[in-house]
Amino acid sequence: MKKCDYCGRLNEDALATCHECGSPIRAGKPRPEPAIKEREPADDEIPIGSFTQKQGNAVILKCRTLREAYLVKEELEEADIIAILPEADVLSLEYKQNVYVPVRVSAKAYESIPDLRSVVEFQYKRVRSDQPLPAVGKMLAMGCGVVPVPGVLIFAWLFPSYRANGYEAAGKQFKLWFIFGISSWILGILAVVLSALLST
Repeated sequence: MKKCDYCGRLNEDALATCHECGSPIRAGKPRPEPAIKEREPADDEIPIGSFTQKQGNAVILKCRTLREAYLVKEELEEADIIAILPEADVLSLEYKQNVYVPVRVSAKAYESIPDLRSVVEFQYKRVRSDQPLPAVGKMLAMGCGVVPVPGVLIFAWLFPSYRANGYEAAGKQFKLWFIFGISSWILGILAVVLSALLST
């Protein structure tokens, strides 16, 4: 059996090209496997599952959706890197089983263009400053505004912590929902006062 230098698949000795990817199979010793290092996360990133997985002489890029997989494939092919996606029916099946869409590329080719690699992997990081405020946070912020006696203290304690930890978007949304809660509380008080004045 001969191993393909491009995708790492084992092929019959008689074959001149790989059954999986169609690359020519060289006789003799296989090339040493290039070391694929994970991109170092930036300070503002929230760690997510590994985007790349080494498999023989290939790298599997784990895309979250079919659309994402096709976009990654297009980006790689614009840089003259052959990217292999399974057939449509196999693709759907693998997505259901693995909860990601595998895009297979040569490890050597992928490693050889660090700028492109950085761009491809950067697209799938989650930046802390862009994280939206979850529904629980919105309810809490609005509740702080509606019940202002302990609410203002809770807001004064929580709001700076969002900004201090780099959650810029979540902090802004927390403030907006708090203002919305205070506005609701003021309108409620005005409605009670007006109805009392009108009834007298």
